[in-house]
Amino acid sequence: MSDASMRLRMETPARGWRDALPCGNGVMGALVYGRIVKERILLNHEALWSIGSIPPVPDTAERLPELRAMLREGRFAEAEQFFPTLWKNEGFAGSASHFLPGPDVRMEYHPEHPFEQYVSELDMLTGEVTTRWSENGYVLRRRVFVSRPDNLLVIRFETENPKGLDVLLSVAAHDPVDSVEYSGYGGTNAPGETLSADTDGVKLAAGFEDGAAYDAELRVFGAPAVREGAGLRVQGARSFVALVQMTPRDNSLRAVPSRWPDLPDYEALLAAHTEKHSELMRRQSFSLCSESDSSNERMLLDAANGPVAPALAEKLFNYGRYLLVSSSTGAALYPANLQGLWNGDYRPAWCCGIFNNENVEMNYWGALSGGLPEALLPLFNVIESRMDDFRENAKKMYGCRGILLPLFMSPQSGRKHNPRPHMIYWTAGAGWIAQSFFDYYLYTEDAQFLKKRALPFMQEAALFYEDFFTENERGLWESAPSNSPENCPKGAFEGAGTLSISVNALMDFSVAKELFTNLICASEKLNVNEEHLARWRRFLAKIPPYEVNGDGAVSEWMDPRLEDNYHHRHQSHLYPLFPGREICSLRNPDLFEACRVAVEKRLVLGLEQQTGWSLVHMALVYARLREGDLALECLRLLSRSCLGKNFFTYHNSDLDMGITQPLIQGGLPAPFQIEANLGIVAAVLEMLVFCRPGLIHLLPALPGTWTKGSIRGVQCMGGIELDLQWDRSLDEVGVKISSKTDVELTLLTGGNPASVSVQVKAGEPLRLRMDWSRFTASMSQSDLGLNGISIK
Repeated sequence: MSDASMRLRMETPARGWRDALPCGNGVMGALVYGRIVKERILLNHEALWSIGSIPPVPDTAERLPELRAMLREGRFAEAEQFFPTLWKNEGFAGSASHFLPGPDVRMEYHPEHPFEQYVSELDMLTGEVTTRWSENGYVLRRRVFVSRPDNLLVIRFETENPKGLDVLLSVAAHDPVDSVEYSGYGGTNAPGETLSADTDGVKLAAGFEDGAAYDAELRVFGAPAVREGAGLRVQGARSFVALVQMTPRDNSLRAVPSRWPDLPDYEALLAAHTEKHSELMRRQSFSLCSESDSSNERMLLDAANGPVAPALAEKLFNYGRYLLVSSSTGAALYPANLQGLWNGDYRPAWCCGIFNNENVEMNYWGALSGGLPEALLPLFNVIESRMDDFRENAKKMYGCRGILLPLFMSPQSGRKHNPRPHMIYWTAGAGWIAQSFFDYYLYTEDAQFLKKRALPFMQEAALFYEDFFTENERGLWESAPSNSPENCPKGAFEGAGTLSISVNALMDFSVAKELFTNLICASEKLNVNEEHLARWRRFLAKIPPYEVNGDGAVSEWMDPRLEDNYHHRHQSHLYPLFPGREICSLRNPDLFEACRVAVEKRLVLGLEQQTGWSLVHMALVYARLREGDLALECLRLLSRSCLGKNFFTYHNSDLDMGITQPLIQGGLPAPFQIEANLGIVAAVLEMLVFCRPGLIHLLPALPGTWTKGSIRGVQCMGGIELDLQWDRSLDEVGVKISSKTDVELTLLTGGNPASVSVQVKAGEPLRLRMDWSRFTASMSQSDLGLNGISIK
């Protein structure tokens, strides 16, 4: 990887927290604004959430037969409001907790001369943000990172001017002026605060109206500091180091402690941090052989009127990995939420919650193939910590055993808490999350994880389906009530096009089919559950086959009364194509083509109804369809609409340029959402490599403009690592395959797959060279070493 591809460079400071450059160690995040006079660094802590109030789930299980009767009789409008009305009559009123901003670290400095040569830069290999400018020929520099070993914000301010610096440092609750209130999302305002300062440091105790609280402390080293009001002033020193500690108070989960070093040396602290951070970043590299080192602002201007430049693609890929490393590794206890680890709003959109119907899954789609399996552990930890809540949902709502996940949740509660129809009637969450549990095993081959964590979770998810699905007159399963996130069928019944409740959403069956298939596979690998295997196989046999509608598209609802509604950004009915791996062109070509048609039909939605994450999801679907140019086009549209100057991705554009949904609430900035940032990693990987156990597809969806490049460190199922490089001008593709065990693999090549079988021995990398002109030619074992392929 080039140094340029691992740097983000901004020529202007941030106007607000959404534009700032992020640092993080998985536990504490920082947003560096890069201002000269009144610099601000906003801190976040993964465990700082408002204290929500979610009462027990109302008991509606005995009324489920009435609801199902309404659905059978076509009384969908009545069924839509049935459970929500029962909850209202029970007096249910819950408030979800939401992610809160921590303090602002402030540094006030007044220059004597105008600035020149300003730049603010993030080094993704080290996690350090540097703000640099010159005054009257002297260079000034502020350097910032969040230490992994010490869990501290570390700052160094230095100048070449022999007169030294004059800086006032302080810490205070995040400025509400820099916070947007998205009405309807939480009820916590800026905290009250108590400030104190002495020569040892500045201390802040902040408490919110609902009881959430945190403490922060700032200390200065390497220069004399004099108390001034609630801050510390440093005068005359050529440099100093400031350290900031932040700790949530009275939190239900353990907060990772900070450690004050005795004699802090910035370079030593940075080196200790970089050793841990860079090891994660260096596990994988992606190059399109670009030498450009343009600033973010200039790259965005170019992207607005042209294709996705190779340099931009490289940076977005590396940035997505950087954000995942910085928000969900190390000592992290919580998964990356809707904004990862960074938020400056006291009432953030959608509470910054953990959304189980697309968003949190997208956060982690690039983790396993990207060589970051440990990033998933905080997600598993929080999910497992809320199992009793999930069991309560299943039992009280539907009288079922097993677990039922809410559409969205916080780390504090896994109860269903929102009675809106599209949330209350959605049941596929546990099965979808189970995919990540089993995939973790498939990539890592960690048998203990499979036995102690993945298998128990999958069994509980399966119990729910065994109780929830009912048998229809054909002896096949029926799923009712049902919901296909977050779409509504057209249909010919009252309220069609606006009602979320449905019957037999394809997603319900595809998720259940995947779950039970994986459950049987896991049990056979561990040689357990012999007494359950026959029952699970009978369950699978009763899942109805997928249907294709009159347009030739796979049907979103498998019920003749429910007509497909193409005007929606979610593509949940394509689950068996992506993120599932059930449908492919070789095994089921008719369904593969029906998925292609379904995507084409979705284009009637138009660009004005897309979002940042939906464009990335569309790129992933196109990659599975082997349409590399269309996948790249989706990323081009994203870069022209939902990309901030710090390359954060937004839910929508607020520029009214015809791409993405209108503003969620008029006059407010588009909400930052991180899943598109992280999903870009998965999209690029899917364009370059697809895998299933025992099979690897090389360059299945390579965009035509990516004529030369490489990807190193791609992880494939079965403990296999892959390096890949290609150069069309040299008519050459090179592959290196390493395996932990002896394995036989089927390789597919190019957009029109041809196959070849290869043997890879443990510890002995296999190297292949392929002529590009023959890359998609038909191959067999007897052709190996001929037909444009050689083995080294």
